[in-house]
Amino acid sequence: MKKHGWMWWVCSLLLAGCLPIESTPMISTPKASMPMTLTSTPIPLTLTPTLLTPTSTPLTSTPMPLTSTPITSTPKPQALVINEYLLSGKPDISTEHLVFHFADGNQDEILARTEEYRDYRRQIAEYNNRVLKSFDYRQEDYQRDDNGYGYLFWHSNIYHGDEKIVSDALFVMPVSVNTSGTDFITEVVAYGNNYVLTSDSYEKTPWPRGREPYLYVGDQPLSVEIIDLIHPELALKVYIGDKLTYQSNIHGITPYGEMDGPWSYNGHWALVIIGEKQDSQGNWKPVTRVIQDGQDLNLINGYEQSFQFAVLDNRPFYFFQKNGKIGISFDGREIAKDYDEIPHYNCCSPALLNPGISMNMIWFFAKRGDKWYYVEAYVPVEGDK
Repeated sequence: MKKHGWMWWVCSLLLAGCLPIESTPMISTPKASMPMTLTSTPIPLTLTPTLLTPTSTPLTSTPMPLTSTPITSTPKPQALVINEYLLSGKPDISTEHLVFHFADGNQDEILARTEEYRDYRRQIAEYNNRVLKSFDYRQEDYQRDDNGYGYLFWHSNIYHGDEKIVSDALFVMPVSVNTSGTDFITEVVAYGNNYVLTSDSYEKTPWPRGREPYLYVGDQPLSVEIIDLIHPELALKVYIGDKLTYQSNIHGITPYGEMDGPWSYNGHWALVIIGEKQDSQGNWKPVTRVIQDGQDLNLINGYEQSFQFAVLDNRPFYFFQKNGKIGISFDGREIAKDYDEIPHYNCCSPALLNPGISMNMIWFFAKRGDKWYYVEAYVPVEGDK
Protein backbone atom coordinates (compact mmCIF):
# COMPACT_ATOMS: atom_id res chain seq x y z
CA MET A 1 0.00 0.00 0.00
CA LYS A 2 1.37 3.40 -0.91
CA LYS A 3 1.91 5.88 1.92
CA HIS A 4 2.27 9.62 1.52
CA GLY A 5 4.33 11.78 3.84
CA TRP A 6 1.43 13.90 5.07
CA MET A 7 -0.22 10.81 6.54
CA TRP A 8 2.77 10.15 8.74
CA TRP A 9 2.83 13.83 9.68
CA VAL A 10 -0.75 13.53 10.90
CA CYS A 11 0.24 10.47 12.93
CA SER A 12 3.09 12.42 14.49
CA LEU A 13 0.76 15.34 15.17
CA LEU A 14 -1.66 13.09 17.03
CA LEU A 15 1.16 11.31 18.82
CA ALA A 16 2.65 14.60 19.95
CA GLY A 17 -0.75 15.66 21.23
CA CYS A 18 -0.91 12.52 23.34
CA LEU A 19 2.67 12.75 24.58
CA PRO A 20 3.20 16.05 26.40
CA ILE A 21 6.67 17.53 26.42
CA GLU A 22 8.48 17.73 29.72
CA SER A 23 10.35 20.88 30.74
CA THR A 24 10.03 22.43 27.30
CA PRO A 25 6.93 24.04 25.79
CA MET A 26 7.81 23.03 22.26
CA ILE A 27 4.96 22.70 19.80
CA SER A 28 4.35 19.30 18.19
CA THR A 29 6.09 19.05 14.86
CA PRO A 30 4.00 19.54 11.76
CA LYS A 31 5.08 17.76 8.72
CA ALA A 32 6.95 19.49 5.97
CA SER A 33 4.65 18.17 3.40
CA MET A 34 1.96 20.78 3.69
CA PRO A 35 1.12 21.78 0.11
CA MET A 36 1.36 25.55 0.11
CA THR A 37 0.74 28.52 -2.10
CA LEU A 38 1.44 31.13 0.53
CA THR A 39 1.63 34.79 1.22
CA SER A 40 3.46 36.41 4.10
CA THR A 41 1.70 35.94 7.43
CA PRO A 42 2.12 38.86 9.83
CA ILE A 43 2.62 37.71 13.42
CA PRO A 44 3.09 40.49 15.95
CA LEU A 45 5.72 39.95 18.61
CA THR A 46 8.81 41.72 19.96
CA LEU A 47 12.10 40.06 19.18
CA THR A 48 15.64 41.22 18.59
CA PRO A 49 17.12 38.68 16.18
CA THR A 50 20.68 38.11 15.09
CA LEU A 51 21.01 38.16 11.32
CA LEU A 52 23.32 35.68 9.64
CA THR A 53 24.86 36.61 6.31
CA PRO A 54 24.39 33.91 3.64
CA THR A 55 27.49 32.55 1.90
CA SER A 56 27.62 31.50 -1.11
CA THR A 57 28.41 13.66 -5.60
CA PRO A 58 25.51 13.39 -7.63
CA LEU A 59 23.31 10.38 -6.88
CA THR A 60 23.14 7.38 -9.14
CA SER A 61 19.33 7.41 -9.30
CA THR A 62 18.15 8.76 -12.63
CA PRO A 63 15.14 11.03 -12.52
CA MET A 64 13.79 12.10 -15.90
CA PRO A 65 13.01 15.82 -15.95
CA LEU A 66 10.89 16.58 -18.97
CA THR A 67 11.39 20.33 -18.72
CA SER A 68 14.71 22.05 -18.32
CA THR A 69 13.71 25.65 -17.64
CA PRO A 70 16.36 27.05 -15.27
CA ILE A 71 15.21 28.11 -11.82
CA THR A 72 15.73 31.84 -11.43
CA SER A 73 15.04 32.84 -7.84
CA THR A 74 15.85 36.49 -7.17
CA PRO A 75 16.88 36.83 -3.52
CA LYS A 76 15.07 39.50 -1.57
CA PRO A 77 16.95 41.88 0.73
CA GLN A 78 15.43 40.44 3.91
CA ALA A 79 17.84 37.96 5.48
CA LEU A 80 16.85 34.72 7.11
CA VAL A 81 17.32 34.87 10.88
CA ILE A 82 19.00 31.78 12.36
CA ASN A 83 19.26 31.47 16.13
CA GLU A 84 21.16 28.54 17.64
CA TYR A 85 20.88 27.50 21.28
CA LEU A 86 23.42 25.03 22.66
CA LEU A 87 21.82 22.13 24.53
CA SER A 88 23.20 20.40 27.59
CA GLY A 89 22.86 17.07 25.78
CA LYS A 90 21.03 15.21 23.05
CA PRO A 91 17.23 15.74 23.00
CA ASP A 92 15.64 12.77 24.75
CA ILE A 93 12.48 10.81 23.84
CA SER A 94 13.25 7.67 25.84
CA THR A 95 10.23 8.25 28.07
CA GLU A 96 7.89 8.88 25.10
CA HIS A 97 8.18 12.58 25.93
CA LEU A 98 10.40 15.12 24.21
CA VAL A 99 12.88 16.56 26.74
CA PHE A 100 15.68 19.00 25.95
CA HIS A 101 17.50 21.65 27.98
CA PHE A 102 19.37 24.78 26.97
CA ALA A 103 22.93 24.92 28.29
CA ASP A 104 22.59 28.64 29.08
CA GLY A 105 19.87 31.24 29.53
CA ASN A 106 16.24 31.05 30.59
CA GLN A 107 14.79 28.47 28.22
CA ASP A 108 11.14 29.35 28.84
CA GLU A 109 11.73 33.05 28.22
CA ILE A 110 13.77 32.42 25.07
CA LEU A 111 11.14 30.11 23.57
CA ALA A 112 8.35 32.53 24.48
CA ARG A 113 9.89 35.16 22.18
CA THR A 114 9.05 33.12 19.08
CA GLU A 115 6.05 31.23 20.38
CA GLU A 116 3.67 32.86 17.89
CA TYR A 117 5.97 31.96 15.01
CA ARG A 118 5.49 28.30 15.94
CA ASP A 119 1.68 28.54 16.06
CA TYR A 120 1.33 27.01 12.60
CA ARG A 121 -2.31 25.98 13.02
CA ARG A 122 -3.46 29.51 13.80
CA GLN A 123 -1.36 30.90 10.95
CA ILE A 124 -2.85 28.46 8.45
CA ALA A 125 -6.41 29.08 9.66
CA GLU A 126 -5.96 32.85 9.34
CA TYR A 127 -4.37 32.47 5.91
CA ASN A 128 -7.12 30.11 4.74
CA ASN A 129 -9.84 32.48 5.89
CA ARG A 130 -8.29 35.41 4.03
CA VAL A 131 -8.18 33.31 0.87
CA LEU A 132 -11.59 31.64 1.31
CA LYS A 133 -13.46 34.86 2.01
CA SER A 134 -13.73 35.77 -1.68
CA PHE A 135 -15.34 32.37 -2.33
CA ASP A 136 -17.84 32.81 0.56
CA TYR A 137 -16.13 30.02 2.53
CA ARG A 138 -14.77 30.18 6.06
CA GLN A 139 -12.84 27.89 8.42
CA GLU A 140 -13.59 27.65 12.14
CA ASP A 141 -11.15 25.87 14.48
CA TYR A 142 -11.95 24.57 17.95
CA GLN A 143 -10.57 22.17 20.56
CA ARG A 144 -12.23 19.01 21.81
CA ASP A 145 -11.36 16.08 24.09
CA ASP A 146 -11.77 13.08 21.80
CA ASN A 147 -10.79 10.30 24.17
CA GLY A 148 -12.03 11.37 27.59
CA TYR A 149 -8.51 11.62 29.05
CA GLY A 150 -8.29 15.39 29.10
CA TYR A 151 -6.17 15.82 25.98
CA LEU A 152 -7.56 18.60 23.79
CA PHE A 153 -7.29 18.06 20.03
CA TRP A 154 -7.84 20.72 17.40
CA HIS A 155 -10.59 20.26 14.82
CA SER A 156 -11.93 22.35 11.96
CA ASN A 157 -15.29 23.01 10.38
CA ILE A 158 -15.62 24.70 6.98
CA TYR A 159 -18.74 26.57 5.91
CA HIS A 160 -19.93 27.73 2.50
CA GLY A 161 -22.21 30.57 3.43
CA ASP A 162 -24.35 29.09 6.22
CA GLU A 163 -23.92 25.49 5.02
CA LYS A 164 -21.40 23.30 6.86
CA ILE A 165 -19.33 21.53 4.21
CA VAL A 166 -16.59 20.02 6.41
CA SER A 167 -17.19 18.71 9.95
CA ASP A 168 -14.64 17.81 12.64
CA ALA A 169 -11.59 17.73 10.38
CA LEU A 170 -8.27 16.97 12.05
CA PHE A 171 -6.44 19.37 9.78
CA VAL A 172 -7.02 21.56 6.74
CA MET A 173 -4.00 22.14 4.53
CA PRO A 174 -3.18 25.67 3.31
CA VAL A 175 -5.51 26.63 0.48
CA SER A 176 -4.03 26.91 -3.01
CA VAL A 177 -5.72 29.38 -5.39
CA ASN A 178 -5.24 29.60 -9.13
CA THR A 179 -3.72 32.76 -10.57
CA SER A 180 -7.05 33.84 -12.05
CA GLY A 181 -8.67 33.66 -8.61
CA THR A 182 -11.54 31.55 -9.91
CA ASP A 183 -10.96 28.34 -7.97
CA PHE A 184 -9.12 26.89 -4.99
CA ILE A 185 -8.06 23.48 -3.80
CA THR A 186 -7.06 22.12 -0.40
CA GLU A 187 -6.75 18.76 1.28
CA VAL A 188 -8.77 17.95 4.38
CA VAL A 189 -7.42 15.34 6.81
CA ALA A 190 -10.15 13.53 8.75
CA TYR A 191 -10.49 10.43 10.89
CA GLY A 192 -10.11 7.43 8.58
CA ASN A 193 -10.57 9.39 5.36
CA ASN A 194 -9.15 12.33 3.48
CA TYR A 195 -10.89 14.71 1.14
CA VAL A 196 -10.18 17.28 -1.55
CA LEU A 197 -12.12 20.53 -1.22
CA THR A 198 -12.53 22.92 -4.15
CA SER A 199 -14.85 25.87 -4.72
CA ASP A 200 -17.59 23.57 -6.01
CA SER A 201 -16.85 20.06 -4.67
CA TYR A 202 -15.89 18.09 -1.59
CA GLU A 203 -14.81 14.56 -2.47
CA LYS A 204 -13.18 11.67 -0.66
CA THR A 205 -9.77 10.74 -2.03
CA PRO A 206 -9.45 7.08 -3.07
CA TRP A 207 -6.93 4.78 -1.41
CA PRO A 208 -4.51 3.81 -2.68
CA ARG A 209 -4.37 7.20 -4.21
CA GLY A 210 -4.39 7.65 -7.96
CA ARG A 211 -3.66 10.78 -9.93
CA GLU A 212 -5.45 13.50 -7.98
CA PRO A 213 -4.65 17.23 -7.92
CA TYR A 214 -2.91 18.68 -4.88
CA LEU A 215 -2.63 22.41 -5.64
CA TYR A 216 -2.36 25.04 -8.36
CA VAL A 217 0.73 26.17 -10.23
CA GLY A 218 -0.43 29.29 -12.00
CA ASP A 219 -3.82 28.40 -13.47
CA GLN A 220 -3.03 24.69 -13.84
CA PRO A 221 -3.57 22.02 -11.18
CA LEU A 222 -0.55 19.97 -10.15
CA SER A 223 -1.22 16.27 -9.67
CA VAL A 224 1.06 13.44 -8.60
CA GLU A 225 0.70 9.78 -9.54
CA ILE A 226 2.64 6.99 -7.82
CA ILE A 227 2.54 3.61 -9.54
CA ASP A 228 3.62 0.27 -8.05
CA LEU A 229 6.15 -1.52 -10.25
CA ILE A 230 8.03 -4.56 -8.96
CA HIS A 231 8.15 -4.28 -5.17
CA PRO A 232 9.67 -2.15 -3.76
CA GLU A 233 10.12 -0.15 -6.96
CA LEU A 234 7.70 2.72 -7.63
CA ALA A 235 7.24 5.21 -10.44
CA LEU A 236 6.43 8.81 -9.51
CA LYS A 237 4.91 11.13 -12.11
CA VAL A 238 4.10 14.83 -11.79
CA TYR A 239 1.59 16.53 -14.07
CA ILE A 240 0.83 20.22 -14.57
CA GLY A 241 -2.62 20.19 -16.07
CA ASP A 242 -2.53 17.31 -18.55
CA LYS A 243 1.20 17.61 -19.27
CA LEU A 244 3.65 15.12 -17.76
CA THR A 245 6.26 17.43 -16.24
CA TYR A 246 8.51 15.07 -14.29
CA GLN A 247 8.94 11.36 -13.64
CA SER A 248 11.35 9.18 -11.68
CA ASN A 249 11.60 5.65 -10.36
CA ILE A 250 11.95 5.21 -6.58
CA HIS A 251 13.23 2.37 -4.45
CA GLY A 252 10.62 3.14 -1.83
CA ILE A 253 10.48 1.20 1.43
CA THR A 254 10.88 4.05 3.93
CA PRO A 255 8.31 4.17 6.77
CA TYR A 256 7.70 7.88 6.25
CA GLY A 257 6.39 7.53 2.72
CA GLU A 258 7.76 8.06 -0.76
CA MET A 259 7.39 11.83 -0.99
CA ASP A 260 7.09 15.03 1.02
CA GLY A 261 4.95 17.75 -0.52
CA PRO A 262 4.17 19.05 -3.07
CA TRP A 263 4.27 22.84 -2.72
CA SER A 264 3.73 25.76 -5.08
CA TYR A 265 4.93 29.34 -4.75
CA ASN A 266 5.32 32.26 -7.16
CA GLY A 267 4.58 30.06 -10.16
CA HIS A 268 7.08 27.36 -9.09
CA TRP A 269 6.53 23.91 -7.62
CA ALA A 270 8.60 21.52 -5.51
CA LEU A 271 8.45 18.17 -3.76
CA VAL A 272 10.89 15.89 -1.95
CA ILE A 273 11.39 12.30 -3.09
CA ILE A 274 12.17 9.95 -0.21
CA GLY A 275 13.82 6.74 -1.33
CA GLU A 276 16.91 4.58 -1.01
CA LYS A 277 20.07 3.81 -2.97
CA GLN A 278 22.67 1.08 -2.75
CA ASP A 279 26.11 1.81 -1.36
CA SER A 280 29.31 0.13 -2.53
CA GLN A 281 28.61 -2.87 -0.26
CA GLY A 282 25.15 -3.36 -1.71
CA ASN A 283 23.33 -2.05 1.36
CA TRP A 284 20.31 0.19 0.87
CA LYS A 285 20.65 3.61 2.48
CA PRO A 286 18.03 6.39 2.74
CA VAL A 287 18.39 9.17 0.19
CA THR A 288 16.24 12.25 -0.24
CA ARG A 289 16.19 14.77 -3.06
CA VAL A 290 14.37 18.02 -3.62
CA ILE A 291 12.75 18.29 -7.04
CA GLN A 292 12.15 21.92 -7.97
CA ASP A 293 10.35 22.75 -11.22
CA GLY A 294 11.26 19.28 -12.52
CA GLN A 295 14.95 19.54 -11.67
CA ASP A 296 16.77 17.27 -9.22
CA LEU A 297 18.73 19.66 -7.01
CA ASN A 298 21.08 16.88 -5.89
CA LEU A 299 22.26 16.44 -9.46
CA ILE A 300 22.37 20.14 -10.30
CA ASN A 301 24.14 21.31 -7.12
CA GLY A 302 26.21 18.26 -6.24
CA TYR A 303 24.30 17.53 -3.05
CA GLU A 304 24.53 14.19 -1.33
CA GLN A 305 21.06 14.85 0.13
CA SER A 306 18.44 17.59 0.09
CA PHE A 307 15.41 17.42 2.36
CA GLN A 308 12.71 19.09 4.46
CA PHE A 309 11.51 21.60 1.90
CA ALA A 310 9.36 24.46 3.19
CA VAL A 311 7.91 27.74 2.00
CA LEU A 312 8.78 30.60 4.38
CA ASP A 313 7.43 34.03 3.58
CA ASN A 314 6.53 32.70 0.11
CA ARG A 315 10.17 31.75 -0.55
CA PRO A 316 11.82 28.30 -0.81
CA PHE A 317 13.75 26.76 2.08
CA TYR A 318 15.44 23.35 2.35
CA PHE A 319 18.40 21.57 3.92
CA PHE A 320 21.25 20.21 1.80
CA GLN A 321 24.19 17.93 2.52
CA LYS A 322 27.47 18.47 0.71
CA ASN A 323 30.85 16.93 1.60
CA GLY A 324 29.21 15.30 4.60
CA LYS A 325 28.06 18.62 6.12
CA ILE A 326 24.50 19.93 6.26
CA GLY A 327 23.62 23.52 5.39
CA ILE A 328 20.56 25.62 4.62
CA SER A 329 19.30 26.97 1.32
CA PHE A 330 16.89 29.89 1.45
CA ASP A 331 15.56 31.84 -1.51
CA GLY A 332 18.27 30.43 -3.77
CA ARG A 333 21.21 31.17 -1.44
CA GLU A 334 23.25 28.55 0.37
CA ILE A 335 24.14 29.15 4.03
CA ALA A 336 26.96 26.92 5.27
CA LYS A 337 26.18 25.64 8.78
CA ASP A 338 28.45 22.58 9.06
CA TYR A 339 25.84 20.47 10.84
CA ASP A 340 26.60 16.76 11.01
CA GLU A 341 23.05 15.59 11.73
CA ILE A 342 19.48 16.91 11.63
CA PRO A 343 16.80 14.36 12.57
CA HIS A 344 14.08 14.34 9.91
CA TYR A 345 11.46 12.15 8.23
CA ASN A 346 11.07 9.97 11.31
CA CYS A 347 7.75 8.34 12.03
CA CYS A 348 6.06 7.25 15.26
CA SER A 349 7.75 8.34 18.53
CA PRO A 350 10.97 9.59 16.83
CA ALA A 351 8.78 12.01 14.85
CA LEU A 352 8.97 14.23 17.95
CA LEU A 353 12.51 15.05 16.80
CA ASN A 354 11.47 16.09 13.28
CA PRO A 355 11.67 19.77 12.30
CA GLY A 356 8.57 21.86 12.91
CA ILE A 357 7.35 24.22 10.20
CA SER A 358 5.06 27.23 10.10
CA MET A 359 4.56 29.87 7.42
CA ASN A 360 7.49 31.97 8.61
CA MET A 361 9.74 29.63 10.59
CA ILE A 362 11.30 26.18 10.78
CA TRP A 363 12.64 24.94 14.13
CA PHE A 364 14.79 21.84 14.49
CA PHE A 365 17.52 19.94 16.36
CA ALA A 366 21.01 19.82 14.88
CA LYS A 367 24.30 18.20 15.84
CA ARG A 368 27.68 19.78 15.14
CA GLY A 369 30.63 17.71 16.32
CA ASP A 370 29.62 16.27 19.68
CA LYS A 371 27.26 19.16 20.55
CA TRP A 372 23.50 19.37 20.03
CA TYR A 373 21.57 22.57 19.30
CA TYR A 374 18.00 23.75 19.16
CA VAL A 375 17.77 26.03 16.11
CA GLU A 376 15.16 28.46 14.82
CA ALA A 377 15.30 29.80 11.27
CA TYR A 378 12.67 32.38 10.42
CA VAL A 379 11.79 35.42 8.35
CA PRO A 380 10.97 38.36 10.66
CA VAL A 381 7.59 39.94 10.06
CA GLU A 382 7.11 43.69 9.87
CA GLY A 383 7.97 45.16 13.26
CA ASP A 384 10.48 42.44 14.16
CA LYS A 385 13.11 43.23 11.54
